[in-house]
Amino acid sequence: MFLPDLKKEMLEIASGISLAYVERKPTPVLADAPTLLFVPGFTFSAEVFHHQLEEFSKTHHVIALDPRSHGASTIAGEGNDYTTIAHDLELFIGAKGLTNITLIGWSFGAFATWQYAAKYPRNLHAHICIDMPPIGMSEDPDIWTEGKIGDLGGAYHALTSKEGHAAMIREYAEHVMFSGTLSDKELSRVLEISQQTPHVVASQLFASGLFSNREEEAKAINGVVPTHFYLAEHWSAEAEAYLMRTLPDASISSFGGHMMFQEFSDHFNRDLSAYLQSL
Repeated sequence: MFLPDLKKEMLEIASGISLAYVERKPTPVLADAPTLLFVPGFTFSAEVFHHQLEEFSKTHHVIALDPRSHGASTIAGEGNDYTTIAHDLELFIGAKGLTNITLIGWSFGAFATWQYAAKYPRNLHAHICIDMPPIGMSEDPDIWTEGKIGDLGGAYHALTSKEGHAAMIREYAEHVMFSGTLSDKELSRVLEISQQTPHVVASQLFASGLFSNREEEAKAINGVVPTHFYLAEHWSAEAEAYLMRTLPDASISSFGGHMMFQEFSDHFNRDLSAYLQSL
């Protein structure tokens, strides 16, 4: 596993805010090729989806985005929250004239994609959520959430320094993102990408994610927009029980860790391709 540097284009969506993105199309170009739009999670960038860009651009119009204050996009002094990032997504999709989209949100990125999906369901072919509950935090033990409030508070307070940010991501990469062991080179690259977002901005994004609640939006598209979840194995039983109660029309795949689409890219790509074909 290695995350390459990708050549990106820039699109100004608002005064002073430009989003970086990678766009690939089939060769020869297919006029009616469906669109896959990938939105990464907390402090990550389009690079994490390089396997999907390579594979699905054979048959699809594929875009992977760096959200505001992520990757090569504008590091913004304000709007570092998932409501604003969802609005940025809306502006980006509008400016690009995209329709019939399979919208794919990984981790906190799903808080933006759910908001868009609930507002513009007719614009979507499907919604894919990669390993993120609709609710960041809750005291209700029966609700699938990102984690226990005490543990999440500790992670948030680590973001008071660049070193704390690095330590937090290192811990997460080694114990949650990947089920296998990363080499020093691989881990360094993960940290390098994440730390393109300054720690002060990262703390704003993390707090926004923890306090986000997109359950109503997820319920609004249940049975309206085809929805599929990819779940890491470590919490799949808890997540599946919640989804069966709350979003009964969603389908589910479970394997690997939080970044299964990177670590087990062949498996993920085959599974996603089969799901898209089933639609």
